[in-house]
Amino acid sequence: MYHFVRDVEQTRYGGIKARRVAEFVGQVEHLCRHGQPVRAADLVAYFEGRGELPAGAFYLTFDDGFVDHLRTVVPVLKRFGLEGAFFPMTEPLVRGRVPSVEKLRFLNYNCDFPTIYEEFFATLGRLFPNVDASPWRFDPSRADLAAAYARFDQPAMGHFKRVTTLEMPWSIRDAVLDEMFPRYFGGEAEFIRELYLDWDNLRELRAAGMVVGGHTVTHPWLARLSAAEQDKEITEGNERLACELGEPIDVFAYPYGSYNADTLAILRRRGCRLAFTTKVEVVLDPARPLEVPRVDTNDVRYKSETCEA
Repeated sequence: MYHFVRDVEQTRYGGIKARRVAEFVGQVEHLCRHGQPVRAADLVAYFEGRGELPAGAFYLTFDDGFVDHLRTVVPVLKRFGLEGAFFPMTEPLVRGRVPSVEKLRFLNYNCDFPTIYEEFFATLGRLFPNVDASPWRFDPSRADLAAAYARFDQPAMGHFKRVTTLEMPWSIRDAVLDEMFPRYFGGEAEFIRELYLDWDNLRELRAAGMVVGGHTVTHPWLARLSAAEQDKEITEGNERLACELGEPIDVFAYPYGSYNADTLAILRRRGCRLAFTTKVEVVLDPARPLEVPRVDTNDVRYKSETCEA
């Protein structure tokens, strides 16, 4: 599972976590050398009992719909003869809004986190003076929860990401982020043009032989939503993708890896054949086509010109 693939030090977003291009190429080389690439159709056939997967089978997925995926990733995949699956959020394209998950990502990583943390709670206190925000502040005794939620982050940041996603009302979080984000990154329209795939880009992905799947509209933690709210997020996102690309959307990736029984029922009803989680496993359960595990890019060995891990 990948998000950004770019040499961030050459951009104005140098703090963002990303797989650098040489590292990405190294990972692809490593996987091709030691594994067997498959396609989405092969995975579907396996789960439907119509085929087997080779030993060492692997498939690459890319979440959130960044321009990196077309400019950087696709040429590498084509060079190695690989298919990949790409899962864009539709909020930037349909509503012209940067999803809250991305506002948090850029504020947390591209700015000084302790400053952002204090400014967030100061802004919250000003906008919502009657709200007690103390339960949402970092408590070292809850570091284990932070580590379970964000295993590649420091405890304070992991806690902040967790409470803003799982505990704080999203209406409060979003109001604070909407005020803070422009101060650091300017208007959302220009930010979207710079960082996200547009509809023509997504059509280019398909023309290049890549798979495009659903990832909801706003990238919510689905298990926090009612069944009706989940259905709206999933269906609106998939239907708009289907309309723009001219084909059904039957592959999905869960935002944050979050889902529950309602989510599974909705995806089955909507004709989804394959859905990817963020569970870190490498063994597939043939009875669970809507709960396919994925490993993070940080879990994969890579070799670049300067290092081998």
